[in-house]
Amino acid sequence: MASVDVRVPTSVNIEVRARLYVLHDAVYDLACGFYGNPIPDGVARIIRKGILENQYLSEVRVHYLLGDGKMVGYARIKVDWQKHSISLHTGGRKDISIDRSISLLDQISQMYRVLFDHTAQMRKAFRVKNLHMRYFFRHEICSHPEKLAQAHADLGLEPAEPIMWAVTEEQCPDGSILSTTVESSSLLEEVTVEVAHLRKPPRDGG
Repeated sequence: MASVDVRVPTSVNIEVRARLYVLHDAVYDLACGFYGNPIPDGVARIIRKGILENQYLSEVRVHYLLGDGKMVGYARIKVDWQKHSISLHTGGRKDISIDRSISLLDQISQMYRVLFDHTAQMRKAFRVKNLHMRYFFRHEICSHPEKLAQAHADLGLEPAEPIMWAVTEEQCPDGSILSTTVESSSLLEEVTVEVAHLRKPPRDGG
């Protein structure tokens, strides 16, 4: 069950908020790096129910697809719930002090910039036609069929087949087809973003 979002002003510009609510808002704001603001209603609902209300989700991932539906890259927002739990129960970190003089997005700007720039790069350099969003559940959910079925029902999701890469390992002699970047923020240690893409566009595709 979600905690109550208690906002306690500590100075003119500082506001103390429940960590879970800040976590939800950060994931929402980061998702704007894919879609712009506001994000689609369906995506916003899944993030709210999957992060804030039920803590189902461990990852929100966007796949960058060519016209044939094959993938040339992805970007993912990951939540480490173990780190989140440790923060809640140690060192008085259940709440987070937010500087109201700047937006939350500005306070996690490095992560957002990675997602925003990567999406723009994929559209330009790889002729990406579609962004396909997928959601991944916590291990504690996936390992219990009843919990997994309930999570799917609550979020309005269904199991999906894996998306294929546009290039296979056999087509890359060096065995390394990806260029990967990972970014995090000191404000929310439990959240990281990761982007990855083929080192070069496939010869055929799109």
